[in-house]
Amino acid sequence: MSEISDWTNGVVAIIDGERHPVGTGFVVSADGFIVTCAHVLQQAGWPYGRWESPVRVRFKATGRSARAFVLEGCFRSKIEGDTAVLALEDALPEEAAVLPLAPARGIEKHEVSLWGYPP
Repeated sequence: MSEISDWTNGVVAIIDGERHPVGTGFVVSADGFIVTCAHVLQQAGWPYGRWESPVRVRFKATGRSARAFVLEGCFRSKIEGDTAVLALEDALPEEAAVLPLAPARGIEKHEVSLWGYPP
């Protein structure tokens, strides 16, 4: 994987029906996969487990929005882990960064950075 010059370019906003950001997702694959929290999709107006219609995401890297679909079987409730995996309908924008995933074990006493999507 090449060096990432701006980690925030891997951040997307999850958009509600009125085009307001309600939460954050992260690009995790050059194939256009995005990880977010299942409860964020609910806040955006998609009832839990009823995600047949596309979700809107806005890329921090470009400011443009795109459609993505929740991958069937790739979501967990708050009790089960509160995650959902989205697949972009179109190609990942060239400006977007793919963020590496790593286990959280062993991070105690290490510096950690957090990113979100500002409104």
